[in-house]
Amino acid sequence: MKKGKLLVVMMYSDGGCFQYAKELIARLTDNPVVYMNSYQPETHNIANYYPLKTFGFSSWERIFSIVRFVLNVFISGLRGKYSGLLLFGPSPWDNYVVQAFSFCKKPVFYVVHDGEMHLGDKNDKTQNRLLNATRGADYLIFLSNQVKNQIKRLYGIHKPSLVLPHGLISYGEVPVSLRQRKEKPVLLFLGRLSRYKGIDLLLEAMEQVDNNVYKKLIIAGAPVGDYHVTVEHPQIEVREEWLAEADILAYLQEADILLFPYLEASQSGVATLAINYLLPSIATQVGAFEEQFGEAALFIEPDSTALAEAIQLLCTDTSLYQDLSEKLAILREHYSWQYLSESLTEFIKQHTAK
Repeated sequence: MKKGKLLVVMMYSDGGCFQYAKELIARLTDNPVVYMNSYQPETHNIANYYPLKTFGFSSWERIFSIVRFVLNVFISGLRGKYSGLLLFGPSPWDNYVVQAFSFCKKPVFYVVHDGEMHLGDKNDKTQNRLLNATRGADYLIFLSNQVKNQIKRLYGIHKPSLVLPHGLISYGEVPVSLRQRKEKPVLLFLGRLSRYKGIDLLLEAMEQVDNNVYKKLIIAGAPVGDYHVTVEHPQIEVREEWLAEADILAYLQEADILLFPYLEASQSGVATLAINYLLPSIATQVGAFEEQFGEAALFIEPDSTALAEAIQLLCTDTSLYQDLSEKLAILREHYSWQYLSESLTEFIKQHTAK
């Protein structure tokens, strides 16, 4: 009997989860069967896929599309069409797909970004959805050891797994030469604006920073839920909206220091931008930041005074700025998407050949 193809499913359409999935899917070999959300505000290089209607569509469109898809997974799986399922989480519908595919008696590989949902995103319903899909899978793919250990410690979930970190995100030409410290650097916070990312902590810290050591702070990204950034300061610019790739690239080219004042974290796609664009960074010692950056960032406790002191230091210390720039250039070589995709392919082949 002819061996089936790998079924690959990704239901979200933007953000760090989408960036991670799209880079890996585009490099998968052996012609997998790919299903993706048809609404995609961000670009990708995935040539062939079947469209789903999930995020960005009405409730009735979503229900019809997902029910039809789940039934198709169930029937096609029973007919031996698939060798396994690679599901990129998280979405509200992951567990339905996992449960439908489980009847096929073929392995389920589930990509887990977070062990616990973040502040502002978490409630019992969303957390249980995540855990149910995680428990239903045969193999787990984590982006960091921190999340792998968190899932095991908090929920007792321990399955065969692969740790596959987030590769480098690129929105255009990346710098070849190292960054040089400017007399008054531009500070940047980039990404979704949510409580767990410590923006309020950052604003408290900026009240303690000498205004003469930096040119300005830019806070840019789409707000999550009812969270909004409120500040009146001549050197702080806030842009609360979804950012196109051209906007992100422009901010990365303008900035000199990237800030990660997070109160909690798993791993960060924006951190890979810091690495790829050689932007010296300050990050709190939470989640997997130290796992991602190694020695190539300045780490602090999630405290406004500690953050203020770190900003003041990196804005004025040329030697420290240069040292972090050099370490970022070395680190950049270790996050190749091609290498990560080959590791994922080998892991899947190993466990679908049984």
